Amino acid sequence: MLKRIPIAYLFVAVLFFTSLGSGAVFAADGQYYYKERYCHDPEIIKKKAEKLGIETKGKDTKTIVKEMKEMKIKKAAKELGIPTDNKDLHSLIHEVRDKRIYNAAVKLGIKTEGRTTHEIFKEMMTNHADKVKS
Repeated sequence: MLKRIPIAYLFVAVLFFTSLGSGAVFAADGQYYYKERYCHDPEIIKKKAEKLGIETKGKDTKTIVKEMKEMKIKKAAKELGIPTDNKDLHSLIHEVRDKRIYNAAVKLGIKTEGRTTHEIFKEMMTNHADKVKS
């Protein structure tokens, strides 16, 4: 049972970050690498950014991807009723994550009062992993 918990954490973390729409676009293997790191296909990124209404002229791919991530996180925050004014991206990401954990806990019937999101998440993965994964 204990060996499944780290896998469950990994699974939920992957789900969380993909649900935020990290803005990552994957090209064919081996095409876009720079200094041994994966890079995004600039043309695909620009097309996606333009569809989202992001100005791309005079910006490099890294800046465009950053703006796309920020836009998607702010959109998720607004959908969850989290105010985005005067907040840095890092704290907003944490608030979105915490709100999603609390919402999932309520759906599963887990008590949330007086508990941290870490404690709630741990209970979700320990006692309700089968429901969380589906």
